Amino acid sequence: MNSGSRERGFRTFALIAAVSGTWGLLVALTGGFAVDSAFVHFSSRSPRNASLVALLSAAIAWALAGPSRRLQWLTTTRRRAMEWTAAVLRVVNGVSPRVAPGLAAAASVAVLMLGLLKGTHVAGGADSYGYASQADLWAHGTLQVDQPLMDEMTWPLAREAMAPLGYRPAIQGAAIVPVYGPGLPMVMGVFARVAGRPAVFYVVPAFGALAVWATYLMGSRLAGGAVGVAGAALLATSPAFLYQLMQPMSDVPAAAWWAFTLALLTFEAPAALLMAGLSAGAAILTRANLAPLLAVIGVALVAKATTRRGSRQAALFAVGVVPGCVAAALLNAHWYGSPFSNGYGSFHYLYQAANVWPNLAGYPRWLLDSETPVVLLALAAPFLLPRTAGVHEGARAPRATAVMWLAFVLTVFGCYAFYAPFDAWWYLRFLLPAFAPLTVLAAVGIATIAARVAGRARLLAVSALVAVIGWHGIRYAIDHATFHLREGEQKYVAVGQYIAARLPERGVFLAVQYSGSVRYYSGRLTIRFDLIDPKWLERAIDDLRRRGYHPYVLLDEDEEVSFRARFAADSPLGALDWPPIARLQRTPSVKIYDPAHARPPDGRLPVATDIIHD
Repeated sequence: MNSGSRERGFRTFALIAAVSGTWGLLVALTGGFAVDSAFVHFSSRSPRNASLVALLSAAIAWALAGPSRRLQWLTTTRRRAMEWTAAVLRVVNGVSPRVAPGLAAAASVAVLMLGLLKGTHVAGGADSYGYASQADLWAHGTLQVDQPLMDEMTWPLAREAMAPLGYRPAIQGAAIVPVYGPGLPMVMGVFARVAGRPAVFYVVPAFGALAVWATYLMGSRLAGGAVGVAGAALLATSPAFLYQLMQPMSDVPAAAWWAFTLALLTFEAPAALLMAGLSAGAAILTRANLAPLLAVIGVALVAKATTRRGSRQAALFAVGVVPGCVAAALLNAHWYGSPFSNGYGSFHYLYQAANVWPNLAGYPRWLLDSETPVVLLALAAPFLLPRTAGVHEGARAPRATAVMWLAFVLTVFGCYAFYAPFDAWWYLRFLLPAFAPLTVLAAVGIATIAARVAGRARLLAVSALVAVIGWHGIRYAIDHATFHLREGEQKYVAVGQYIAARLPERGVFLAVQYSGSVRYYSGRLTIRFDLIDPKWLERAIDDLRRRGYHPYVLLDEDEEVSFRARFAADSPLGALDWPPIARLQRTPSVKIYDPAHARPPDGRLPVATDIIHD
């Protein structure tokens, strides 16, 4: 082969290697894509083939290049890499302190927009309905939902059955009261009064943005802007954080209030200490079982209160905390009969020693799997920070702050060590209040290692490592359907809107999973069939009919099985052996049965089934 042919071959295979390598990188980063039309079907889901082509083409190009061309290529590549690295280092080391707040603000805005655009915005299951519907109570200035029908029913447990998921019977009168803490619904109620009922679903994204910004403040006050941005980025890309950002639940708001509290405590100004107390009080209103975290903060403040100024700071924080704690106690007394009661159940019911081992087997495994083992660097942070010299004037001693934050993280874990165990990774949501200090302390470890290993390139190394961890978090969230939760939740809206438009106003629906959403989207009453004694099903339905109501049975596919198992042996209605009047067109399906059609006269045609589209 002559030199001209070798040169053309080298250029051709070098181009193929470059294009294939770029293609493989794009597929790896984006997860691939597909084109499907009447004329063409093409998909690229794995970077493997493109990478193999790139490697093979590069090997052929290398073989075709002569010794002089190889030396020239290596020399040119080395020179350009050094020039590029030097340029990047000049930019990163030169402007990063000035752009850190902008990067943190960008991360906060990105989280806000992600929650607004991809969030479920649905009052569906127990939690989302419980919070969104309680927001209606606060927006209208009432603390309970009156249900006179409760006292008219003659079958056992009627009062309990007429409380949908997220509610329980009031201690007095024919009414139901919320189960969930009032902190999030209070804020939702303000949004609803200002911008209308749909605005309740804007609250969690706003809290998500606050959590990211507060995490940046924590890190920057502790160890500088790079640590602040790294901690904020790690939180913003945390799979558990992103999963809960999509849903109108209290996990992200609780994390935001505590992160804001810890950030404010890094300032010495009296107003900051008072605001930190108010923020902690709001956190208690949002998630009261995390009250032991106040003890962690209190011990740190008292240990510092060796001077008159320190005592005043501790007192200011306490003054701020009191209103939230008093409000929580008063609401508990009004709703549940005692300041120390809650809507979930007794302390002995919720916390048991037998739960410790399943939780110790679950939470650490999920944390390391979703957040990567880098989070373990948080344990070393107190030993990596100076004892006294702070980054910002007036900031608290870095090592003491890190110790307090680590104790805070461990206390959050401790609050759930004895709690009822669950078997899904996204129950890391309970631990989200620990994530802000956890990610900042991990960022301290990352920055310390980068400074010792990479030298002048430390900021570049921190950025690269955080980017890799962040991308892992985003991919983990994508792989676990985080950004497709909205599609799954639309069934609640579709079923509720169908009922509102097509079925009688005095319809009553026997349901469980849909016992709240039907009320939210149609205004119809619901009764939980799982609380009806199997022998009393027909008596309950007859009771409703005598009072002018039209009973229906609303079930998804799993609930059909449990409904038949519960009632079929004691009532012909339990067999559900007649056509439903409506069915949601999706898998798994949802069906609405009318018990009036259970035993039609001979020769009567089955009722046609409506199709509900979402």
